[in-house]
Amino acid sequence: MEGITIEKNGNTDIVVAVSEYKGKTYLNIRECFIEARTGKRKPTRKGVTLDVSLATELLQAITKTLGAELNKEKAEPEAATEPTAAKSPRKKAAKKN
Repeated sequence: MEGITIEKNGNTDIVVAVSEYKGKTYLNIRECFIEARTGKRKPTRKGVTLDVSLATELLQAITKTLGAELNKEKAEPEAATEPTAAKSPRKKAAKKN
């Protein structure tokens, strides 16, 4: 599968590619692995194929989702910069025999 490759780990990549099938153009975002025997990249069932006309909508949805997540992270106070109250150790009650 030819396209833009994003390395996921040592044997697995995510490939973003455009393909044509029965006269229609599709956007494929698919996880691929390197076959040990041949060394060739093979697609897995993990991924999505959608009509290229939906690519703009998908991009907008991803951008909106990531933007909301980034804004949420900025709004949350950072724990490392806030002072925390020191906790005193609990005193154990003396056992009576």
